[in-house]
Amino acid sequence: MTNHDSGLIAAAVAAHVPSLGSEATIPDFQQGLVRGLREMGAAIRAMAPDVLVVESAHWVSTFNWFATLQNPHRGICVASEAIELIPGTPYERKGDPVFGAALIEAFKPHGVPAFPNASPHYSWDYAGLVPLLHLDPDAALCVVQIPTVLAADHDECRLAGRLVDEAARASRRRAVFIASSALTHAVVRGRHNWPTPERMEMDRRMIGLLCAGDLDRINAWF
Repeated sequence: MTNHDSGLIAAAVAAHVPSLGSEATIPDFQQGLVRGLREMGAAIRAMAPDVLVVESAHWVSTFNWFATLQNPHRGICVASEAIELIPGTPYERKGDPVFGAALIEAFKPHGVPAFPNASPHYSWDYAGLVPLLHLDPDAALCVVQIPTVLAADHDECRLAGRLVDEAARASRRRAVFIASSALTHAVVRGRHNWPTPERMEMDRRMIGLLCAGDLDRINAWF
C-alpha cells in the first residue's frame, strides 16, 4: 500500500436503534432500514477498508476524546435504556491499536484532551454494536471506537474528523468513518409519533448535501 492509498476513504451515517439488535425484534416498518444498512455495508466492504472508525452517540464523554485500543473487542452489550430489546448480546470484533494510538497522537499538537481507552473492562454500548451487526455481519473488519464529546464544539468535531484522516495516513490505513447517530433528533415516547415535517425536511436537506458531497454548504449550515 502506498501513502496515496491510505487515509479516510469514506464516511457514513448509520442507524443504531436497539430494535435492530436482533432479528426477532425488528418491526416491519424498520425492515427497509435494515436493508439499507446491509447495502451500505456491502458498498463499504467493497472499498477494502482496513479499519472502521465508529463514533458512538451513546459513548458520551463530557470533556475528553478517546480511541479504543483493545484487540480484540470482546464483551457483552446491554442496552441500559432498552434492556427488553438488548438484555445481553455477546460480541467479538477485531481492533486496531496501531491506528487508535495514531489518532490519540494526532490530537496532541492541537491542545485537545485525548487519551487511549485500553481498559480490559470496557464494554461497547448498543450504538457501537448495532450498526456493525448489519454493516459487517461477519465481523471481518477492524474497529476503533470514539465517543461523542459534549464539550467539543462544531469546529473541534470537524478537527476530529480531519485527524481521523491524518491518523489513517500516518498508520497507512484505509479508514471509513461511521457516525452511529441521528440527524434531527427529538426523543418522545411512542413509535407512532413520527418526526415533525420540519424535522424530516431538515433530515432530507442534510442527506441531500451529504450525497452531493457539498461540504462547503454543510459547513456553512452548521
